[in-house]
Amino acid sequence: MKKTKILIVEDELIVAEDLASNLEFMEYEITDILTTGEEAIESVKNNLPDCVMMDITLQGEMTGVDVAAILKKDFSVPVVFLTAHTNRDYLDRAKLTEPYGYLLKPFQDKDILMTIETAIYKHGIELKLQENEKKFRSIVENSHAGICILDEKGIVTYVNHKMAVLLGVKEEEILGKEFVIFLNKDDSVVFSKILGKIDFMDQESDREIEITLPGGIIRNLEVRASVIRDENDEIKIISQFLDITDRKKNQKKIQMLAHAVESINESVIVTNMENKVLFVNEAFVRKYGYSHDEILNKPVDIIRSKNNPLNINKDLFLETLDGGWQGELLNVDKWGREFPVFLTTSIIRDEKDYPVALVGVSRDISSDKEMQLHLRQQQKMESIGNLAGGVAHDFNNLLAVINGYTELIIGKIDVDSTIYSFLKEIEHAGNKAADLTRQLLTFSRKQVIKPKIIQINIIISNLAKMLKRIIGENIEMSMDLHEEVLPIKADPGQIEQLLMNLVINARDAINEKEYSDKKLISITSDQVVIDESFPDHDMNEHPGKYILIKVSDTGVGIEESARKKIFDPFYTTKAKGKGTGLGLSTVYGIIKQNKAYIIVDSTPGGGAEFNIYWPCLDDLLTEVSPEITKDSLRQGSETILLVEDNEKVRALSETIVKSLGYNVISAVNGKEAFEIISMPSIKIDLIISDVIMPVMDGIELAKKIQENNFDLPILFSSGYSDEYISIENLKDIGVDFINKPYSVKEISKKIRKILDNEN
Repeated sequence: MKKTKILIVEDELIVAEDLASNLEFMEYEITDILTTGEEAIESVKNNLPDCVMMDITLQGEMTGVDVAAILKKDFSVPVVFLTAHTNRDYLDRAKLTEPYGYLLKPFQDKDILMTIETAIYKHGIELKLQENEKKFRSIVENSHAGICILDEKGIVTYVNHKMAVLLGVKEEEILGKEFVIFLNKDDSVVFSKILGKIDFMDQESDREIEITLPGGIIRNLEVRASVIRDENDEIKIISQFLDITDRKKNQKKIQMLAHAVESINESVIVTNMENKVLFVNEAFVRKYGYSHDEILNKPVDIIRSKNNPLNINKDLFLETLDGGWQGELLNVDKWGREFPVFLTTSIIRDEKDYPVALVGVSRDISSDKEMQLHLRQQQKMESIGNLAGGVAHDFNNLLAVINGYTELIIGKIDVDSTIYSFLKEIEHAGNKAADLTRQLLTFSRKQVIKPKIIQINIIISNLAKMLKRIIGENIEMSMDLHEEVLPIKADPGQIEQLLMNLVINARDAINEKEYSDKKLISITSDQVVIDESFPDHDMNEHPGKYILIKVSDTGVGIEESARKKIFDPFYTTKAKGKGTGLGLSTVYGIIKQNKAYIIVDSTPGGGAEFNIYWPCLDDLLTEVSPEITKDSLRQGSETILLVEDNEKVRALSETIVKSLGYNVISAVNGKEAFEIISMPSIKIDLIISDVIMPVMDGIELAKKIQENNFDLPILFSSGYSDEYISIENLKDIGVDFINKPYSVKEISKKIRKILDNEN
């Protein structure tokens, strides 16, 4: 067993030797016996004894008290003072060095043993306390929290480095100062209230304060204060300050994010890894009808339609784990109503990158689907319209030849001849074919229109007798025409065709119904104003005054599935042979060609109502004037330049115009025609030209004639039109127009009207 080492410092050698003998007997190891303080310090430095027994008075310049102070400070060696004095001054001086014991001379063995063992034990305890204090001080100094100790008056007695950093000052600038001077006025009041709540030991109080550092930097601190009493029973307030600035910023971000999630119109749903609902936003609640309590902890399958592909939830889950999923699927609300959504999913992971939740953001795309369907319908109508227009163009040329030659032959045949009746049947069929062609052109919106300023009431009234003959005596017709409707700009023929087609459709719907109520077709007109509040989206984007023409019936009505297709070309619900399916598509073509609108309201068995909204003009009351027609052919002897690329149509036109007495020069296109016009030796009185031709079309020819100041009237002839060939555009360059196929009477009248300057 290791012996305890003792250093003896005593200037009386007899006392020192006696003490050493006793200590060795007690099995202590004597490292040295010295007489001066200087020697004692050197010996301790070399041997580091466990205890020093030293007289207060020594030889040399240093006293025992001086040596004890150095040994305590530099070597932490316990000192037991040896003295024969009980003088108060000696003892008070000795106490300043905090000795571990006193032995009065002469020594008693039992006192020596007890004093040494007590000193060594006490020193050991102090070493442990110092070690613990060092450990705890290190913890406090390196703490992430700012720590300061205040006395009961709020004066700072201790502060760690973190606290100084939080306050933006040096540690020495804080010590001894009243702590509240480092806080702004409001927060010093808050801190004082914190201190006011902890008057008793072991109580704590928490609060948040905000401080402003030099330079205007703002920090948020969480304060926890508590009270202890030290060894002198004095109150010490320990305050801990935790910087929560970043946490507060993150909380604000989270609050903003939460507000954003609650504010958006898209439905947001968060599920755990078992697909149970953890969170839904308000948009979800509004859309799906479930309250938060009703949907939370429920499986997400509750909102999935059974009409989705098999295993959709499993596929969604796996693809979300793999990075996310987006696409369309069908959802259902609380009441089982199904609707399409566009869903985007993502994964939430924890700090260890483990998946913990799934987020889904969905948007109801019902209206988008309807718009897509509407767009496809428009594209389909446009495609079929282009086809119909192209077919009608070529067919018109054929009809021009058939009808033209038939009319010429009829003019040369005796009316009593059998052949005459055959030819009249051919003429009748040709005219019907021309009407059908015009329907195709109207549907495709490529028919050339001649808009005029008209009063719709006059058109309806003039057409009433014909309409009554069409519907038959078993169906009643009523008219309610508003007296003060404004005029519209429209082709009278198109308006008549539109009304006749709607009335015929109404008649057929009534005849299909087994009647118990009144058979009635109603036609009304009214003045309306469309604004942003109008329910139809297309119309409320074009506000203004409209004429409302309403055609309603008490017929069988229209099924919802059929309402989506009634304007399709060749679509019909009638029996085979009872209709072509072009009636309502022709109506639709007229409506769209004139930038008007049509809305259908119908229920099966409850009849149908077609509402036409036609843009009207302000304060232009112009009545339709019937044209004066003459049965006789109007002839002449002027020279006419005929421009036509179709050989057979050109030959027919030459024959017809020559039969009227005119001189005819022919050209196959606009370029050839302009070369003829440019010849000084040839005088042209009128140009009759096709519109669409190769090399140079009719429009280009007309513009070239205008640019070169040739004063020549032009009569365009075509059965086909596109956007740039409307009659309005043709008037801008001073021309007139006649539809193909035309009769001999029509062309004879038109030629004379132009040559004689009849307006």
